[in-house]
Order: sequence, then structure tokens, then C-alpha cells
Amino acid sequence: MKFGLVAHRLHRMGPDCALLRWARLCETDLLALGMELHATGGSHDVLVVNNLLRSQVTSIGHGRDGGLMRLVSRAAGGLVPEDAIEGVLLCGSGQSNFHLS
Repeated sequence: MKFGLVAHRLHRMGPDCALLRWARLCETDLLALGMELHATGGSHDVLVVNNLLRSQVTSIGHGRDGGLMRLVSRAAGGLVPEDAIEGVLLCGSGQSNFHLS
């Protein structure tokens, strides 16, 4: 199972940010599901620095080198079939929880 992961900058800041709280809470279950996470650069970096989901998270790049537009492309099927993702987990500005799209 492949899913995209994106968190707004405000939800990636600080040791108790929403992204880290979610990752700590869900890490065991995500591993049991075998879920691969293809994260935008900032989300990926925060998880790796905090040693969370390391075996499951892959960076899709930052800004013009990947990021949100690459995630959208993969949600739409990707350039090649093996890049396609099944959905996106989003924590954006104004949201207090993660949402599945």
C-alpha cells in the first residue's frame, strides 16, 4: 500500500507538532499494514530527524524538485505505473487532525 504524506509547515514545527504526534501514535500500525509513505520534503525530513517511520518513508523532494506537485502526479497515476499512490494523508493549515484524501 502506497500513500502520499504532506503536512503544512505549521504542523511540522516543534517537538510536539501534529505530524510527530500522529507518527508516534500510528507508527506500529502503519508498519503492520506494510504502508509505504511517499512524503513531501519537509514532512520527510521531520520524520527522519526524529527517527520515526524511517523504514517506511521515502522523500519525493522539496519544492520545484518534487514536493506537492510530484505527490499530485503520483495520486493521478504517476509517470510510470509503479509510481502511483493509492491516497494522500494530509495535515494542512487550519486542520487539527490528519485526513485521508
